[in-house]
Amino acid sequence: MKNNSGFHKTAFQKVPGYIILICVFLLAASSVALAGFLKVKTGAEYRRYIVSLRPGHIAEENIIAKTTVDVIDEAMTEVNRKAAEDAVLPVFSYSLEKTMKMIGGYDEMRSALISGNYERVAEIVGQETADKLAGLSDNSLLSVIYELLENICRVGYFDSDDVASVMAGGHREITLTNNFFDGVARESVVALDSNIVTTKTVTVFVVNILNQFDQDIDLKDIYIIRDVLLSFLEPNVYMDQILYRQRIESARNAVEPTVIHFNRGDMILERDTVVTEEQIHMLSLLGNQTTLSLEESVSDFVFQFAIIFLLMLLFIDSTNGDRTRLLVYCFSMTVLIMLSCVVTYFNVTYAITRFDVVFIEPFLPVLFVPVFLTMASGQKIMGMISSLIISTVMLFMPDTSIMTFFYSVACGAAGVFLVRFFNRRLDSFFQWIFSIAAVCAIDAFFMFREIGFDDWLVLFGGSALIITASILLILILLPIYEKVFRLPTNFRLNELAFSENPLLTRLEQAAPGTYSHSKNVADLARAAAEAVGANEMIAYVGGLYHDIGKTEHPEYFVENQAIIKNHVRAGAQRGREAGLPSEIIDIIANHHGNDVISYFFYEAKKDLENNELGHNTEVRSEDFRYQAEIPSSRECAIVMICDGIEAAARTINAPTPAKFSKLINQIILSKIERGQLNDSKLTMEDIDIISKSVLKTLSAQYHSRIEYPDENKENKEKKE
Repeated sequence: MKNNSGFHKTAFQKVPGYIILICVFLLAASSVALAGFLKVKTGAEYRRYIVSLRPGHIAEENIIAKTTVDVIDEAMTEVNRKAAEDAVLPVFSYSLEKTMKMIGGYDEMRSALISGNYERVAEIVGQETADKLAGLSDNSLLSVIYELLENICRVGYFDSDDVASVMAGGHREITLTNNFFDGVARESVVALDSNIVTTKTVTVFVVNILNQFDQDIDLKDIYIIRDVLLSFLEPNVYMDQILYRQRIESARNAVEPTVIHFNRGDMILERDTVVTEEQIHMLSLLGNQTTLSLEESVSDFVFQFAIIFLLMLLFIDSTNGDRTRLLVYCFSMTVLIMLSCVVTYFNVTYAITRFDVVFIEPFLPVLFVPVFLTMASGQKIMGMISSLIISTVMLFMPDTSIMTFFYSVACGAAGVFLVRFFNRRLDSFFQWIFSIAAVCAIDAFFMFREIGFDDWLVLFGGSALIITASILLILILLPIYEKVFRLPTNFRLNELAFSENPLLTRLEQAAPGTYSHSKNVADLARAAAEAVGANEMIAYVGGLYHDIGKTEHPEYFVENQAIIKNHVRAGAQRGREAGLPSEIIDIIANHHGNDVISYFFYEAKKDLENNELGHNTEVRSEDFRYQAEIPSSRECAIVMICDGIEAAARTINAPTPAKFSKLINQIILSKIERGQLNDSKLTMEDIDIISKSVLKTLSAQYHSRIEYPDENKENKEKKE
């Protein structure tokens, strides 16, 4: 039995110390890693300044660089790269093939014309142009045409659409490449002015050239020369988009990133000064390039390790269950909180980058672990302590404060509180609704204190989405978890208590008196467990099933000590075969503890006194004890007490509350004297509450047969 102060057993006795250390290490490491990755991802160390500051405002505090770091100014780097791109001139290339085609075609036509092959001339330039050639005043003009064609090919004949497109892009010069006209590949910069020859300016170009000739050329010959040239001309300079893109990319890559060096302690913004765009830009740079500080990470890890370690000890010491079950709960909580850290990383990153929220708390999955563990274990204290642990983990994230801790605890407490009202899986729908309402109310309170309601829709929506995902995940995982580890969830306990079960059906048929006794014990145990804050459903189901071992040879239980001893072992075996939770099996196996079977013990002593056993025979209490362990949980101890009281209450003639009170005290004192409650975790205050609860319930069960005294009448008689 546990007194009012101190632990009866240390946490290290319940769970190996190295297991606790492993769990605490993983939780603290996950917390530090989460904080570090978020710090790098979101620049949260400077983000609150960036969000709140505006150019022209007065700074309310000094802001300094917290680390020495070289920061790449991506914006300035991009400006420089854009300038390098703009400096690249559009690239045009000569087409040697088209140039040779034009000159070769003209040579062939001229040869045909000189030789008098007018049919071939007509084939090359067309009949109309051929007729015009026949009207030339002088055949020497054929050489003039050749010189003009060669000149145009040399300077380049441009497509006017290409030139217009380049000029529309703001360029007034181009790079002309691959000019093989003189046998050497050349590259030059050409101004896009009236001097270049295009499909639109070729006539003006020809006229200007002809006007510079020494000999006078008749106007009619000028038009003939122009028409002949146009018969052979086609653009031999084209826009080389591939080479242009390559040069732009090379120019971008040649630009070195713009690096700004910050020393730790450098003043970024001084208090009471006007905020500038440049200062906000500097803060943005630091926020985007925040680095992990080894010193800060180590100190955070040590501090969190200490806090989580103490909470883990409290977690283990405050929960019921055997060593194996506690190991399952410890590792389950550790794994679930680590997974919550992963979810938190993505949630917070998305909330900041997508919505630029300052109040990130609604995006923290702080409800899932407390509610899941409360439902899995049926112990609210486990859910609350897990809520404290995950709140401690969330407290050390960037962009959080002490209010984050209280927010997380409040949400976890709301979820754990709501669990107590839901015993069927269908009730989870109502828990979803009420959880959203409760958490949104908490959101509203903290938003009012912290930031106001500017982003209320995003924040309430984030809370609703997180809660919905949490409830759905619990509904998916809990049945699997419950089945694998045989957990006493509220759902499972209600199924065992209020649904037809083969074990109870057989007990009712084989031993109806024992079945009736079990139901009465269950009612007594549930009321007593609820009164002292124990798990009333475990106590109730344990009371229902505690005597299922009596289905074996029920007719011998009155006179056969061996069968009476064996019923706890047989009951535990049947419970295991039926897949009952270990807490219920523990009640079945240990509800008598290692107590003495009083009836047979005192009968043996009576026989010894009457010399029926012989003079040399000794009656030892060990021979008349149950072969089991004393209760190690409050629920098991409560069932033990209620079992003894209910069985004895059936033997009372003309029962009254006074008789019941005396009986209850006698049985409880006998259990205490024989050490049956030493490991039960019940305090003397709990014992007193249990005795009052049992008296109240027992009196209600026997109300039709109890004559309640008139207290006023008794007081009057005492005065007289």
